[in-house]
Amino acid sequence: MCRSTALDVGGCPRTDSQSSLTGSYEAVHGRLRVGRVSHDDAGDDDRGAGSLLRGALSSHGELRRDPRTADRPERRRLEVLRRGGFLHDIGMLAIPDAMLLKPASLDPDERALIRSHSVIGESLISNLPSLQPVRSIVRHHHERRDGSGYPDGFRGDDIGLSAQIVGLVDVFEALTSPRPYQKTMSPVEALHVLRAQAARGWHRQDLVDGLADIVHAA
Repeated sequence: MCRSTALDVGGCPRTDSQSSLTGSYEAVHGRLRVGRVSHDDAGDDDRGAGSLLRGALSSHGELRRDPRTADRPERRRLEVLRRGGFLHDIGMLAIPDAMLLKPASLDPDERALIRSHSVIGESLISNLPSLQPVRSIVRHHHERRDGSGYPDGFRGDDIGLSAQIVGLVDVFEALTSPRPYQKTMSPVEALHVLRAQAARGWHRQDLVDGLADIVHAA
């Protein structure tokens, strides 16, 4: 029996519901390009995340081999990161465009709604067997190592490594992408923000250093 979903790499035929779900996933990219982020919040944009995620991991010894020659566990981890980078903000589909495009600061109720996207996103993929490894990325990419993140207030390594990497790259991509409510930063300026956040206990310093190496080498 074919068990692949619409997001599987395999060649199972898609049902109408799976095709509709895939269309929703693809629609996320257009909407999340205007996702909200501030210097004191986590990012809501995922453009370019896949290549940076892979580089951040390989540069710090998490996955040193070429994915084409890596063993099966390593290939699976790369695939989880790829899907997590693509789907981490799927819950933003539930957030009104007017809020995402609002040029002014969000009020407390609006900010609470924006922050609900991680829980909403996890619920959207919770019944898809092939995406179970991605659920922690979708739910926890806005957690911070000092416990000040959301939605669960996880601390330190209670936050999965993949979620930490996706969250870090998410912030970088958002800070360096156009937003209607804040100045677009240069990569150097964005790295300065990330280093300051790491000093506050939000990110792993070695991951920030790895991302900096990749950015400077690009």
